[in-house]
Amino acid sequence: MNRIEFEKKYLLHNYFWVTGEKQATELQNILVEFGYVNPVGTTSHIKWHEGFYNLGTFQPRNHKNTKYFQKTTPYNPDYSYGKAVNYKQFIKDYLAL
Repeated sequence: MNRIEFEKKYLLHNYFWVTGEKQATELQNILVEFGYVNPVGTTSHIKWHEGFYNLGTFQPRNHKNTKYFQKTTPYNPDYSYGKAVNYKQFIKDYLAL
């Protein structure tokens, strides 16, 4: 799998269950590496806290040149996905790039 296939499979229009600060930081580092920004358009991380369970990625319909990550719910209309990404497989495939 190359970087483009990896991004299409795991990053664009997906969401992740976030289980703690370590996972949230690791995931956001990978997203920034692939050019994603937070909802205010910067690469700074969203601080993990109790109640931060989902992190989603999307490209808004009216901003085709920007890819975002944000805390979310799977019911956000900008998202077009079903189940959460398998995080262990995601990391395994990322490390194989």
